[in-house]
Amino acid sequence: AIVALRLGEYAQAEHCATQQMQLGQEMEMRALSAFACATLGEVHLRLGEMRRGLEELRMTLASLQELDDWEGLRFVLLALGDGLRRAGQYEEALAFYQDALEATRLHNDPSIELFVQAGMVHTALDLDRYDMVSGPTQVLLRLLTHQTIDYAPADPAMLFLAAYQGLVATVDERATALLQAGYQNLMAIAAAIETETLRQSLLENVPANRELLALCQQHFPQGLPATPVDLAALFP
Repeated sequence: AIVALRLGEYAQAEHCATQQMQLGQEMEMRALSAFACATLGEVHLRLGEMRRGLEELRMTLASLQELDDWEGLRFVLLALGDGLRRAGQYEEALAFYQDALEATRLHNDPSIELFVQAGMVHTALDLDRYDMVSGPTQVLLRLLTHQTIDYAPADPAMLFLAAYQGLVATVDERATALLQAGYQNLMAIAAAIETETLRQSLLENVPANRELLALCQQHFPQGLPATPVDLAALFP
């Protein structure tokens, strides 16, 4: 389900997550069912079914709270922040991001904090709160430079988009090079996919990937430079 979600194969992701939920219920494994419900929420948000997706994520949150699964909660808090932001409920999104940030730091999970900081950058920009942009942008850049991106359900392009937009908002001339690094990261992911249809799905069906590619076409109409971007040198 998670692989299909990352590839933009949403019908397949929905099918697998539904099966996972049914298995969890049959085996009386509530945590398994809860995370399947969270995956369904992510799928429905991407399909534009905002009310349904948010309802499924809130159901997951309630289930994990009942189970006292505070380690798993950080994933759902992040997903709710992202979903509410996409639904235009920015203040509530910020509250969930803050809760997610506290949970990730409690469990020392920088791989999740990357995406929390990206969400906070996007939300600050959505609210035109430019005074709130610089802090999370700098933390995001530090983590992006030194932390492996290994949170499976999310899209790395989200990180590069947030960092790029944060740099633009703070008038940092390194923004274009950061965008180039995001393109190179996405192309490396795509190159590892052997099936052409799945590769196209990744590039065309995943919103963050589409947005990153559109920005690259805008800023590099003659094509991107082939030289790899060294993030550690760019953001020492």
